[in-house]
Amino acid sequence: MAGMLGHIRTGDSEDEKFVDEQYEQLLRSGLGIRESMELVEDLGVEDLRTLNKDIVKRIRMLHAIEDLKSANKFSVGDDVSFISKRHGQVEGKVTKINRKTIGVKCTNIIGRGDWRVSPSILRKGGFSIPDEDMR
Repeated sequence: MAGMLGHIRTGDSEDEKFVDEQYEQLLRSGLGIRESMELVEDLGVEDLRTLNKDIVKRIRMLHAIEDLKSANKFSVGDDVSFISKRHGQVEGKVTKINRKTIGVKCTNIIGRGDWRVSPSILRKGGFSIPDEDMR
């Protein structure tokens, strides 16, 4: 396997397919972190850069999946709260669900206004905001 990983190249889609195949084979092999690190030690600079790009891509994909899972917990009209670094606890109602953020209409004194918030920091709240305030 170390020999195969040493042949990873950057460039056209054929090479990217090769990298994907090697990555899938590595995942299926059941190697632990220690064994994987031993394989990484045999890689050259260009191969390490390619591997780094693939790892970053995978991390971004996992974060996107987590954001989608978090966003699916909310519906328009839900009472929510979150902690702002500048304002402390901000409370409001969900007004819109976007791909990466959730629109929140805030009505407590400090956090008044519309916010776009990452779903990962939102919590369902137990307070009540009259619907006529949402306009």
